[in-house]
Amino acid sequence: MIKFFRKIRQKLLSENRFTKYLMYAIGEIILVVIGILIALQVNNLNNQAKKHNQEIAMLKDLKVDLEMADQKIRKQIEWFKKSQDIHYHIYKESVGEASFDSSMRYHDIIWTAFLREFIAENYTSKISEISDERLKRILRDYLWREQLVKEAFQEWNDVKLNKVRPFLDQNGLYRNEIVFNDEPYEFMSISKDGVVIDHQKLTELYGTQELDQLFYYLRHSASWCLHCMGKLEDANANLDLALDYYLNGEPEKIDSIKPLEGYY
Repeated sequence: MIKFFRKIRQKLLSENRFTKYLMYAIGEIILVVIGILIALQVNNLNNQAKKHNQEIAMLKDLKVDLEMADQKIRKQIEWFKKSQDIHYHIYKESVGEASFDSSMRYHDIIWTAFLREFIAENYTSKISEISDERLKRILRDYLWREQLVKEAFQEWNDVKLNKVRPFLDQNGLYRNEIVFNDEPYEFMSISKDGVVIDHQKLTELYGTQELDQLFYYLRHSASWCLHCMGKLEDANANLDLALDYYLNGEPEKIDSIKPLEGYY
């Protein structure tokens, strides 16, 4: 093809047909420019298609990870409900509305909680890859809810580490005869032979101001964690639904998803 155009140019020059040569040269330049523009457009379309495919793949991964995150939160909710049940039972014992329950894990009042911000870790940096602003908004709301849960857990752990455990230490409520069993290297064996908390000593503290205040902090922090996790569940459901709409080619339906209210 190049050789063909070269022959035409040489023929026009040899025949001293400069005007036609000039017009031909301009036409050739225009063809080259058009070719470049077409190539750039094709390349741009290919890049857009590649970017779109990468976005779809990322959103599909997000949908799978949301399911895993939701399962973990549900387990945490169940754990916190059991913890709150223990708080209520001990408090009711202290005011004479309940009695000792040998099946109750009294020592669970010492445990802290851990939350891995699974979605934030993997998708905060990828928000810019999402092309739909409505989907971005719903993902940001989820990430904010996840942060609230993290902060609630920090408050819970602060109560356990700075209030509950020092209280148990100062009042000698741990039963070492239970803790020092025949499985010294297994953490989960600590309470295998019974209740780690000395219930008799605990009952002697019932009605004291210090213990009553401790009950408040336990009740408050547990319910706040449960509240924040419940809102995170709602945000998870919203985001999952928005992903369904987007991935099924119905992004306009995202507008029908009502945004969650603030903290409450």
